[in-house]
Amino acid sequence: MVAKTKEKYVILAFQSCVTCTCSFDLLMFHVSHDTFAMVISFIDSLWQPIHVIIGIFEVSNTSSEAMANQVRILLDSFGLLTKVIAYVKGERSNLNTLTSTLTFVFFCYSL
Repeated sequence: MVAKTKEKYVILAFQSCVTCTCSFDLLMFHVSHDTFAMVISFIDSLWQPIHVIIGIFEVSNTSSEAMANQVRILLDSFGLLTKVIAYVKGERSNLNTLTSTLTFVFFCYSL
């Protein structure tokens, strides 16, 4: 079911993506780990804003290179690795360490 949805809707939506932003939204905060949703946003060829959750991560250390590798693999699987022009993160203290992790993945600045 997930593979069919990905093929039919998500991959099709990304065909018109030239550049995009990536945001990390904190879904849940636990003592032992945090759960983040990775959201890709872009404007399609019809000038409509598109927002797609492409992954959900449960991590205990947001500054680890392991998380950077997960992000890199996920973006590459959608063909988005070179299309991200900015990443957006919340100002919560538990997301601040995400910036150091993302320097391994992106060649742009956080917003």
